[in-house]
Amino acid sequence: MTDSTLWRDDDPEVFRGTILAAAERLGVQPLAVDKDYWVREGLRAITTAHPGEPPSFEDILPQVRADAPLLQD
Repeated sequence: MTDSTLWRDDDPEVFRGTILAAAERLGVQPLAVDKDYWVREGLRAITTAHPGEPPSFEDILPQVRADAPLLQD
């Protein structure tokens, strides 16, 4: 478990507030910031499990594309 995972799990209200603050500052929906966080965590998990190998987006992109309509106003 990483420090960021512990922080997210230990204080979900602060994590949610951080997502909301970032979304407001960036002028995007909170769902977009949340999705970016999870994509980053997915890439971190891939690179941790397979050190020295470039990350593969083949497993992640189909889900991101499927969820993209949710991010539109």
